[in-house]
Amino acid sequence: MPHASRIRPYFAACAILLSLAPHARAWSEGGHHLIGLLAYHLLDADEKAAFQEMLAAHPRFADDFKPPGNVANPDRWRAGRAGYWPDVARRQPTYNRPDWHWEDAVTLVVGNRDAVQLPNHVTRLPRGADLDSKDLHASQATVLCQRVMGDATAPASDRAIALCWLGHLVADVHQPCHAGSLYAASVFPRGDRGGNSIDTKQRGNLHALWDGLLGPRYNETSENRRFAEIVGDADLMARGERAAEKMDPLDWLEESRLASVKTAYTNEVLAPVRAVAEGRAESMPVVTVSPEYLETAGRMATLRACQAGWRLASVWRSGLAAPIERTTARVTPSESMTSSVTTMAPADADAVGSYWLNTKTGVRHNASCRNFENTKGGRNCNEGEGKPCGICGG
Repeated sequence: MPHASRIRPYFAACAILLSLAPHARAWSEGGHHLIGLLAYHLLDADEKAAFQEMLAAHPRFADDFKPPGNVANPDRWRAGRAGYWPDVARRQPTYNRPDWHWEDAVTLVVGNRDAVQLPNHVTRLPRGADLDSKDLHASQATVLCQRVMGDATAPASDRAIALCWLGHLVADVHQPCHAGSLYAASVFPRGDRGGNSIDTKQRGNLHALWDGLLGPRYNETSENRRFAEIVGDADLMARGERAAEKMDPLDWLEESRLASVKTAYTNEVLAPVRAVAEGRAESMPVVTVSPEYLETAGRMATLRACQAGWRLASVWRSGLAAPIERTTARVTPSESMTSSVTTMAPADADAVGSYWLNTKTGVRHNASCRNFENTKGGRNCNEGEGKPCGICGG
């Protein structure tokens, strides 16, 4: 985790931005670009080329993926834009999927559970679901898009759409307020809609406050600075790499709900909720969170962004491994979820033993690294296998 003194100036500025920025409905544009850029950074050169080729088949590529004229690196911009695109698609009825962005689940219940209407948390993907299915939530949509992106027989346009949705969904499920809602008798009997119903002085409501913690609108200079701060923090990157050993979206959502209880629904937020639920107040006030709240929330948002970036890289890598077949026929996604497989080069027997390959993430470590022979899944390898570790350089 970054040291508090290193991130405090950023989040002091962020607090000002939060009070001015408009309402948002997911990680803001800057946050989605940041997570997409982190994931793209972790791909090797061949995977990046395959990424750009697949993305170019997107049916909205000419309209929605033209970089601004002042962008220095269009490929990096498109990687971030891919993750942000489902928010662009909110204005496009053909592609808009409002319910895909969040999980209908319970994060916390305050007061009498019998006085609230808790949702039935459905996670299984319905039979026959495809990219046109609107009645899905985040965990279901993630599984669907993994199947489509990894299906070599699916139309290239569908795989490109799935690539973008995965960039968005993996990011969204790491935003604590997207993983579930707070339920409370008298005040939120049907849930607080992931914090959207809790009015705050900063940013308008609790959900929008969290959305903006990774930056509001896209700005290449600001994005590069935040990116450099994350990839330059060895401890943070190590936590991201370890996170990529856990690749079940339901685990990611549970992590987000725990993070929400710990850092989103703190006593600053829950005290007035309890007052209404217990009959000591008639209505919720506008909550003003403290600078300490914003600083802690900012650290959590940065950690979740790093974890999302590492996991998204693994998801994209798996989908890119299947060759692109240029066909116009629409094919129903296969019933079995594509497993994460990294293709490795043949080992040079003379070099094997000097390096360690994390077989779950495809990352190579050298003998000086703390992760050398110290991952849950791995084997000795040579210098040409896998992707170099962001900490030791492989």
